[in-house]
Amino acid sequence: MQSEKIERLFVEFILNEIGPNEEKEKERNQKYILVKQIIENALILNYPEYIPHIFYYGSFSIKTYLKDSDIDITIILENKENHEIKIDISNILINNVLQLIKNTFEDYNNKMQSIIFSDINIILADVKLLKCQMDSVPLDISLNNFYGLLKIISTNFLFEKIDKENKLKSIIIKKAISLIKAWCYYEGNLIGSNVGLMASCAVELITLNIFNINYKNIKNEVDAFFYFFDFINNIDFNNNIVTLFGLINKDDYFNNKSNNYNEHFWYINKNSKNDYLINLDEIDEIMQKLDKGKKILLKDEPKSIFQNKLFNIVDPINDDNNLGKSINYHSFSKMKGAFQYMQKELNKISKIKQLDEPFLYINSLLKLFNTSLSMNFIGLFINYLNMPKIYIFSKSKESMGHNILNVDKNEVLKFNKLFNYDMKENIDKEKKEENNNYEEDEEDEDDDNEENIDINKIKNIKNINNKYQKFEIIINYKIMNKLIEVNSKIDEHIEFFCKLNNIAEQNNKEITNFMKKYKFII
Repeated sequence: MQSEKIERLFVEFILNEIGPNEEKEKERNQKYILVKQIIENALILNYPEYIPHIFYYGSFSIKTYLKDSDIDITIILENKENHEIKIDISNILINNVLQLIKNTFEDYNNKMQSIIFSDINIILADVKLLKCQMDSVPLDISLNNFYGLLKIISTNFLFEKIDKENKLKSIIIKKAISLIKAWCYYEGNLIGSNVGLMASCAVELITLNIFNINYKNIKNEVDAFFYFFDFINNIDFNNNIVTLFGLINKDDYFNNKSNNYNEHFWYINKNSKNDYLINLDEIDEIMQKLDKGKKILLKDEPKSIFQNKLFNIVDPINDDNNLGKSINYHSFSKMKGAFQYMQKELNKISKIKQLDEPFLYINSLLKLFNTSLSMNFIGLFINYLNMPKIYIFSKSKESMGHNILNVDKNEVLKFNKLFNYDMKENIDKEKKEENNNYEEDEEDEDDDNEENIDINKIKNIKNINNKYQKFEIIINYKIMNKLIEVNSKIDEHIEFFCKLNNIAEQNNKEITNFMKKYKFII
């Protein structure tokens, strides 16, 4: 179907601009390797009694990062004398190590006579961090973040199990996570756990839940995008908690929690006939492997309690952790309003999809990412906050200076060829009519006002007709050329995401082998 081609093109185009691509992946890897070397050298020199182990985790590890996502890095210290991992690391040592790294980055700037590291700050929160920018890439550096490593192991385990059934399914899920996170971050301004908004891991969990339950109905990332907003808008937040395996009743959860501390996924009815993408027994298996590590790492910490918040999401690897706990009242109200608005927009787009008009459908999808596109195509939008209507192939002199962006007819023809429109017999005729009637057309159009340009003068082109006067269209020839370029490289994009999967698996093996070596997991 035409719509499936368009959806694939739309996803590849958006993610190529704001998600992982060859250039960003190479840049991030180079920066991580350099940071790792700088930190290792500083620690070996100043703390010779320890062997530093450095890992990255988070969205960069599972390859669902956006162009503005940070690289999460954690440092684990091994005692050189007895080869034991220093678990009970003191606050004093954490502060000293983070201060050492801060000083080392500043010294590196002086050495290079350039500001490589900027905005270097130590954040003394529950999890102490050093936050900074390395050129354009944000870094979050911590010590002993074993939870982040356990999360990577469990998440990659899920994707490996999914890959066994369908090699491309995990790629679709990861790309869907990136697409949904992109909208929530750039368009909705809803992601940022440090400022009372949603945590990105909450978005990941909800997306995994959607695939886990509806995988038979989700063909691609756009389907998942639609399901995400439909799911959120149908949650009864007062009575429901979101889990990897669907919604559960809040009262039942809190009333029965104390009796089920030692059982994984006790809150899921294991006798139900629900058909899940992720096998409950298999994920239970990986959780048992992680149990030993959790007990060792959390043995001296007080038992946490699941905090009842406005938006409750159970962490699969720790049912005491509410992934929605960062959302405050103000952002919760904002979030609900944004999701309700999007649901209305997506309902409109669903109707447009049925028209079988590729040019209109791609424009409708791209319009959802106004802010993202304006950031990546500087000068594309004259005033994207009050989106102008764009008239196709308008020569009207009155349109000049009135916030109207023009789309060249030949570019429209090129675009339509991507979707197998049979227009060959009309193109030559159109060219002749255009040459013969150019002056006459220009006179006629001069008489039109801005709101009544007669686009029917472009005859015999199947998808340019009166329908377009009813919609705002946000595309111009720059975007079209980029779409055409992306379309020619879609196979390369698929190969690239397969490569990313392999990198994620390799990083996961490194972390898993480390955790097994020091007996944190079975």
